[in-house]
Amino acid sequence: MLDAVPPKCYPDEMFTRAQMVYNAFAIYDNTLGFSVGNEDNPQRSKKPGGIQTAPCVKALLRDTRNYAASCAFNLRQVRIGLDNADIQPREMFLSY
Repeated sequence: MLDAVPPKCYPDEMFTRAQMVYNAFAIYDNTLGFSVGNEDNPQRSKKPGGIQTAPCVKALLRDTRNYAASCAFNLRQVRIGLDNADIQPREMFLSY
């Protein structure tokens, strides 16, 4: 991700990859959903001038959802979302 305003903040290759993954897996009836990002923190550096990733991730999510909607006539619709953080469930299990 580049430190730029969407939609120019992610390369065309990233969107092409999202399209390829969607096309490859939407045909299977056991695909429940897709995530366009994994642990994309809104700001990678808390220092002034840190890279803001949230606008770019949201733009990629929006563009991928729009692509999926445009394929509705020939591909099964699958939900597309975002995984902000992988949280260890250990604490929850210990307090259960």
